[in-house]
Amino acid sequence: MPSSKVATSQPAVLAGVRVVDLSQVLSGPYCTMILADLGAEVIKVEKPPIGDDARAFGPPFVNGESTYFQSVNRNKASIGLDLKRDRASEVLWRLIDRADVLVENFRPGTMEALGFDPEACLARRPGLIYARVSGFGQRGPERATPGYDVIAQGLSGLMASSGEPDGPPTKAAFSIGDIGAGMWAAIGILGALFERTKSGRGQVVASSLMGGLVSWQAHISQAVLSAHAKPRRLGSQHASIVPYQRFMAKDRPFNLAVANDPQWQRLCTVLDHPQWASDPRFRSNPDRVANRQTLIPMLDAVFAADEASEWVARCRAAEVPAADILEVDEVLTHPQIEAMGLIWELQGEDQPWRTVGSPVELSRTPARGRSTPPRLGQHTDQVLADLGYTDAEIRRLREDAVVA
Repeated sequence: MPSSKVATSQPAVLAGVRVVDLSQVLSGPYCTMILADLGAEVIKVEKPPIGDDARAFGPPFVNGESTYFQSVNRNKASIGLDLKRDRASEVLWRLIDRADVLVENFRPGTMEALGFDPEACLARRPGLIYARVSGFGQRGPERATPGYDVIAQGLSGLMASSGEPDGPPTKAAFSIGDIGAGMWAAIGILGALFERTKSGRGQVVASSLMGGLVSWQAHISQAVLSAHAKPRRLGSQHASIVPYQRFMAKDRPFNLAVANDPQWQRLCTVLDHPQWASDPRFRSNPDRVANRQTLIPMLDAVFAADEASEWVARCRAAEVPAADILEVDEVLTHPQIEAMGLIWELQGEDQPWRTVGSPVELSRTPARGRSTPPRLGQHTDQVLADLGYTDAEIRRLREDAVVA
């Protein structure tokens, strides 16, 4: 069970919802993990003998399992099914016949070639929510472009506006495009499930890496659309707020976020330069943005005189937002993360297994950890039996390499 402080006997918010998960690697599995954490029954369909490509992503591996795969596949059952085998279609159709949601993140056209396009699936299962996650959408000149995260970060504009002013374009440290596409798909699925309670009908939900990344650049894109203001690389600085960035203290960097003029006035007192608050070059935020090249070196010189912990403490005492820049291992043991119950501990086959749980908090029906990531085909026999296959039929499917 999660280490969350919330305990409940209420059914999970998506209890009774069955998801057929045909996706792999990151974007689709992240989407279905969100649904699984909220109580949906997720059946992960993997092609034997390798399964989800992410099972081979590493190092690191722990007890032979890829930590990359583990990060997005808890709370799921796994069935090994080779969709290119003749009898595999029958198995998948049985799964779809009992499903509320289908999620796939193949390259556009793949599901059509397999005979499981949205039209065919919705004709057979009218209440199905059919979710498609892709790199660049289901139509348009880039639809067939492989949906790799770094490609999407470049085509979305994210990289062009990220990095130091005198440096090259920079990608985000993790696959933000994949994660975003998975989140948007989950949001769309939840909306479609709610709408189905009124209409009784399913529909197609689609998200993409590029679409999610473009939408997340909200104020940057709006500045271009409304004011033709082309963004430029500013490192950790903010285009519209100053000072709002990383600063280097005597020993290490820290972050400062002065978001309004009263905070600026208090910071000037902390810095022992109260006259800066009334300096016409810095009096208001637009003034500070316009004179950023003058102000930032002045602040750099002051901050270099003392240690980061001192500046953070003084700023916080004066109600000026400031904080350390933590390494990931420091984050995962931070008291705030513990207070949020964000590290879940589940019982694995041999030992306890810890992971970052769902950040969504629901007071009555919280997200929960129920099971560790599955081995490839761990639940094949159980899933097939639930679909009505006899022991003899399951043996034949195994002998014919349809399932594993």
